[in-house]
Formats: sequence, structure tokens, C-alpha cells
Amino acid sequence: MFVSFDCEFTRLTDQAELISFGAISETGDTLYRELAPIVCEECSNFVRTKVLPLFNGGEASCERQIFVDVLVRWLERIPAPVLLCDSVWDIYVLTGEIGYRSREARELILPGLRNPVPISLVTDMSGTVQAAVAEGKQQFWLRNTSLRPHHALNDACALMNGWLGAVANLPSASLFTAVGTKSASEQGYK
Repeated sequence: MFVSFDCEFTRLTDQAELISFGAISETGDTLYRELAPIVCEECSNFVRTKVLPLFNGGEASCERQIFVDVLVRWLERIPAPVLLCDSVWDIYVLTGEIGYRSREARELILPGLRNPVPISLVTDMSGTVQAAVAEGKQQFWLRNTSLRPHHALNDACALMNGWLGAVANLPSASLFTAVGTKSASEQGYK
């Protein structure tokens, strides 16, 4: 099952640190956490003015030391999860929080998780798939004008809307190829 995710982070540099994480599964299960503590001085001006004001606080706040455990418990409830994101920065800051920074990672290995979780990056997919996802994201924002971008869960929901729109409107062979999986017909199924 696809799970779109988004990360907000301190700055757009190699020292970027995860400050919030949002994810939504195809069935609508969500996870949103704001990692504490956040050192405002380490955040770019953009993050201080556009991202931090959108934070929920309260139950969304999560100590950094327990974030990975929270993520593992949530992913374990999702049958055969495949993480979907639209930026290598999301991969970079998420893997950085876990302890092995990588923009190239295409699977997430977490302590306590039974199996590695594959990661699909929309920008690695065909132009047709990317355009369909972008159109679905745009439609999401047009329908949900009270929501703001740069909130990790809102951005993850926009991406899932784009992905589900692509799934509904493109031939399945295009999508299976996009995520590096063989289609049912390629596997010999009719």
C-alpha cells in the first residue's frame, strides 16, 4: 500500500534537520509529528516565517528520541507499505533522523521494523506520471483553500491526492513501470 509522506526541516542545506513529518496511506490513515525540541536559531528565515507558524503543538509534539518508535509502530499497521515522496530532501532528512543520511536511499531501514520499506520518488517516474501527480496536487490545493502548504501532513495529503488521481487516470502499466514493479501482465497474470 502506498503511503505518501512529507518532511519539513530546518533549512535547505546539508545540515537540514527534520522538524515535522506527515504521512497518509491510501486508506486515509495518517501520522503527523512535530519533533521536539526545535531550535529556532537553526531554522532558516523561511522556516521561521512560513513553516513554524503552521505547527499544531500539543499531541503532535514528539520527542526526537521516540519519533522512530512512533513511525515503526505506525508503519507496522500498514500492509506492505511503499513510501512515496516528491523530493530527495524528504528522503535526506528522514534518513538523517534515523542515522544514515542519504538522498539515494530507495528503502527505509528502521530498527524494530520487520522489513525494509521501499521508497518511490515521484521525480524518478515518467513525465506522464509526474504530470498526473502534479495535476492532482494542484486540484487538492484548489479544493482545500483553508489548508496551507509547508505543513507536512497537508503536503502529504496533497501528494496522495495526486497519486490517487494518477492511479485512476493512467494505464496500470505506466504506474507499475513508474515504481519499478512489474505489471500483472508482465508477471504472467491476465
